Parts: sequence; C-alpha cells; structure tokens
Amino acid sequence: MKVGRTRIARPAAEAGARAGSDQSGAGNLALHFAGFVLDPGAGTLVDPTGTLVQMRPQAWAVLRELALNAGRTVSKSQLLDAVWPGMDVSEGSLAQAICDVRESLGDVDFQIVKTVPRRGYMLAIARAAAEDAPPSGPQTRRSIAVLPFTVADADASAQMLGRGIAFDLIHELARNADLRVVSHQSSFAFAGAGLGLREIGRRLSCRHLVDGVLAQKAGAWVLSIQLLDCETGHVLWSARHDLARGGLDDVSGELLGRLAGGVSLSSLYEERERFARHTPRSVDVYALTMASLQFYDDSAPFSLRGASAAKALLEQALELDSDYAPAWAWLALLEANVIGIRMTDPRSPEALRDCKAHARRAIALDGRNTVAYRALAFAELLAGCFDFALAAAERGVELAPSNADSLQALSFVQLRTGRVDDAAHSIELAVDMHPLGTSWMLLSLADVQWAARRPELALRTIGAVPGRGRAVSLCAYIETGQLDQARAEADVLCRKLAGLTVEHLLSYWSADARDLRDRIRRAASAAGIPGERSPSR
Repeated sequence: MKVGRTRIARPAAEAGARAGSDQSGAGNLALHFAGFVLDPGAGTLVDPTGTLVQMRPQAWAVLRELALNAGRTVSKSQLLDAVWPGMDVSEGSLAQAICDVRESLGDVDFQIVKTVPRRGYMLAIARAAAEDAPPSGPQTRRSIAVLPFTVADADASAQMLGRGIAFDLIHELARNADLRVVSHQSSFAFAGAGLGLREIGRRLSCRHLVDGVLAQKAGAWVLSIQLLDCETGHVLWSARHDLARGGLDDVSGELLGRLAGGVSLSSLYEERERFARHTPRSVDVYALTMASLQFYDDSAPFSLRGASAAKALLEQALELDSDYAPAWAWLALLEANVIGIRMTDPRSPEALRDCKAHARRAIALDGRNTVAYRALAFAELLAGCFDFALAAAERGVELAPSNADSLQALSFVQLRTGRVDDAAHSIELAVDMHPLGTSWMLLSLADVQWAARRPELALRTIGAVPGRGRAVSLCAYIETGQLDQARAEADVLCRKLAGLTVEHLLSYWSADARDLRDRIRRAASAAGIPGERSPSR
C-alpha cells in the first residue's frame, strides 16, 4: 500500500532502555529491512536516507524485542514482561508502543509489524532476507490469493461470470480463521498484468495463488483451475469442471475441498454442508448477480447512477429466482449504501424497513451469508440502533474471520460506538488483506487514526485517496491547527450534501462515543458547518 512515509520525530531513545534477555553477539547483529538498519547492540535505528530515527524508550524497547525474534510471533505477555518488567501495565500501553513503532517505520499498512490475532505481534521479516526475496516463512504460510478467472473470446457479461466465480471462491475461503485470504480488490488488479508468479506472490505477500480459465464448449461452460505455489512456481494441482453437469455448488465444494489439501489446512471446509450456498435456478441468475458487483468496484466512487444500474440487474435475478440469497443480500447492501450516501435526506423508515427486510430474507435463505449481515449492520446503524448494528457486524466476522470487507464493516461500527481500540484491531486485520490498498479501506484506516488522536497520520493516509470533502479530513485539519484547509474541506462537503449540519454528522455516532462526538462537534462548528438546518430550507 503506497501512502508515503509517516514518521514523526520522537525524543531520543535512552541508552539504558533495551529490552529482551538476548544480549549475545548473534542476537545483536544489525538487521536490514525495508531500507532500515536496526542495531540492537548500539540501540539505533537508521532510516533509508541514513538519518537516525528518534523513538520513545518504550517504543524502541518493543521494536528491539520484535527484532530479536524477527519472523516469529512474540506474545503480548512476553513484550510486557520485557519492556515493563515487574510493573502493572495494561495492554493499552503496549498497543500505544506498537503504534509508535509503526509510525517510526512508516508502516501505515501494517506490513512490517504484523498483528497475529489473539497471540501477539511479529516483525514480518527474515533475519538475513534480501528485499527482493520470494515470499516465505511464517508471514506468508497459509496465505492465498485468487486471480479473476479469465474468459476467452467472450462478451462483458461472460467476463463478469468468470470474475464472479473467483469472487465467490474468495468469500468462501475467507470463512477460515487460519487462512489469510487476499482481498479481491488487490488480487484482481493483477489480471493480465504479465507479471511472473513469484512477483505476484511477493507483491501480495502470499504463498499460494489460484488461477482459472472459463471457456464455452458445445454450449456449456467449462472451468479449468490451478493451485500454484508462488515460491517454487510449481502447479500443486489442476482440475476441470463442466458447469452444466455439476452446477456451481458442486464446483465450489470440490474446489474448496482440494484447496484444503493443497495448502494443508485441516480446518478448511471440515463441515462442507454448513457452507453450501443456495444453488440458483440457472447460471443466468448467478451471472446477473455477479454483474451487479461491478458497481462496487473500488476504481470508481459509488454513485447513485451506478446503484440504479446494479439494482436493475439484481431485480432481474430475483425475478428469475426469488429464493436466491446472494441477490437479496447484495440488494440490501446496495440500498443501505444509497441511504447512507444521501445522509442529509430524511431517512425514510419505509426505505430502512425494506433494506432490513431484504437482508433478513437473505439470512433466512442462507444463515451464513456474510454480505447480508454487513447490510443489516449498516441499516441498523443508519436507524440509530447501534447495539443491533454491532451484533450484526460481529456475526459477519464470526462467519468469515478472514473476510476483509466484513472486518472493515465491523471496524466502522465499532468506531461509531466508541470502541476505538477494537476498531483499530479490526481495520488492522482488514488492511493486511489489502496489500495494494483501496480507497474505502484507507478511509476507514484514517478514521481510526484520527480517533486514536493521530490526526497528522490520518491526513497522510487520506492523501493517498483521490477526492475532497470528508468529515475525517475536516476534523484532522482542525486538530492540527489548519483552519483554512478545514474550512475548504467543509465547503466541499456542504456542496456535496446540501443542508448538511453538525447534527447530521453526529447522527452516525452513538451516545457511547461521547469523546468522539465532542471532537466532531467542535471541529465541524469551527469549520463553519451549521449546528442545525436553517428554517428557510
């Protein structure tokens, strides 16, 4: 993810603040990574320009402990014992030190210091690894990316069918907590790029890659698929499927079963019947549903015109099969997005009721549909039912722990209910699955950075996202003393959203997020956004 350097100068590290029990010569060898040189023995960190990086003592001590265990997971308890021996210190202090380390390394996308869920942290490099080394070691083991399946000599709708099958496969793989699944928005960017297998694996930080070709023969669709090892270049297995004979469910089930063996995951698809999705009555229903997803492409901003076109495709799919859960789920998410983008319009109870009903219809048809839970979470948040929104978002992640979109949705809701630390953890996991970055992911990351009182860092992150007129930018400008920029941002925001008021902005935040609400109110008022709607309007 290319968002630029984010290092902020800190007071110099104290000479005595060196954590870790390994004081041997081997343990204190200089470590080279991402252009930095870390010398545990000398207590120094030098950046790619040759400048000595100044850090707070606790942050340096945490970095040193991670460096002494480079490429291995270091538990939170080990870090607490090493950096704060004999002291009663909360995990919040450790989280703050980790943030400082990442800030000093410019690691805004968490690719150098990785969080290992429920275990600890890892400096994700090998001690003697070169910058261009192929992906290997713990950080890439059990990692997989799926390329969009290509369709030769076919029209746009057929191309969407190939992308749709790959997209669906990613969502099924993401149900596994032990597997890091690269988001489609990152992996699909390599379609037709002409890059070598090892280079794609390096850029996506993954070991395994799935590629496929969809072809029409004698009026039937035939899918050829391969599981590839990015490090060795070997084809681990290949298969061909006649969609007319087997149907999409049969293909999905067999692919997931074979992928489980290919990447040595015993937990993957252990109870295959639990993950079986409803089979559409025809491939046309599936193709129409998948075609609607092009309007969620991150390369273009979400628009009401695109939403209208996507809705028409989903309605066509539901006319052909009114019991197809994915179409209901995507329709509900689409409706929630439309209501959200019209934030200054009165939120019609009827529109929200229909949106919730469509999400619940999808859940009734397929209780494991993560898209439906995302849609329901957003709709409940728009209705001001924050507890219900949080429960729905949590259920979505429970069903698909490695789904970046579900994690982002959870972070979005957690932040708006005042759970800043939880939101930071969720977005950190989501960003790890987006090696190339996406606009929505970066904006969510910026939200969390601002909420964690890092407005300078939030502005740097937003700087990588095209466009103006964002509430988080406005707040960050105010808190960094840039009043003119904040007012310019407010002008753009008010032009986008006629009749915008401070109360509109606050309506997306629960009463539990009191501190965040107060900061938004102060910033928006200082930037010139009216407190309430003018009577003349």
